[in-house]
Amino acid sequence: MPSAFTLREPSKLNVTESPLGLNDNGYPMFECARILAGSVDIWRKSDERLIKPRQCYLSQKTRTIKKGTLQDIVTTIYGESDIDIDSFARNLRAYGARNRDFWTEINAELCHLIEALYSNRPVDGFLYLYRVHERVSVALPLIYAHSETDFSKALDFMKSLSGEERDGELTVFKSFVSKYFSRIDIYRDLTVDIEFGKNDSDWGKNALSEIKAAMNLDQEKNARKFRADDQNQSIEMDFIDFPVFLVSFRNRLFHYTNSIRNLNLDKIGGTFELCSAVVPPILYCLSQVIAEIIRRQVRN
Repeated sequence: MPSAFTLREPSKLNVTESPLGLNDNGYPMFECARILAGSVDIWRKSDERLIKPRQCYLSQKTRTIKKGTLQDIVTTIYGESDIDIDSFARNLRAYGARNRDFWTEINAELCHLIEALYSNRPVDGFLYLYRVHERVSVALPLIYAHSETDFSKALDFMKSLSGEERDGELTVFKSFVSKYFSRIDIYRDLTVDIEFGKNDSDWGKNALSEIKAAMNLDQEKNARKFRADDQNQSIEMDFIDFPVFLVSFRNRLFHYTNSIRNLNLDKIGGTFELCSAVVPPILYCLSQVIAEIIRRQVRN
């Protein structure tokens, strides 16, 4: 249970039976999916504030609470699979208690993240987004190895992720996302757009110019991964490259070093608009990773 927040059922949903509900009627694993799907209310204990976020980051659509909402979430997680809500519930009872501490931690971080975005604090939102990213970067490769029935296949795949023993967790995760998700049809050709000029084209032009300079997007190898569109003030990337972008953006946002080009935050008015543009599409990417962990743990 998140210490700062309590999850509550929306009045139109009111799920009271285990394992698809919340708190004592559910599992932190599926609660995380429901948070990302915009199907819970979040009660902040410190000021007794109830927020009702209805953005589904799994599908990038606004959530309308209705009778079939939980089935919609399961269908979104499993794609075109014909798994129904009853089959998922049976599997969740069998596997939902695995890694409970991990999912409880992710649950709490997601509550902070969604509350920050709902309260129009995108810089705080980026902080929690990055914390979830770091936590998941360890979990997904381990869960993959644990759930793979062919030990030799799993071992070979894990060894291929890093050629250096000193490589950090985020480096391994970057390699894992690239190799693992490129084998899945729906992700192989999936692209993600970060739009800087959506609300203000003049600001978007300046922001994109700063991002291009700080992240060396004029270099050919970077330009192929992160395709800047000056006309639309946006950057397009393949889904499998989002960890590279996130880590690079974080480094340029948080650090101000003398040896490399830095983001001129003063030139673009600070961090608010910048994080407002970056967080939602990257949260969509991270939501897909979390959904894949659930697919791996709650087997179809």
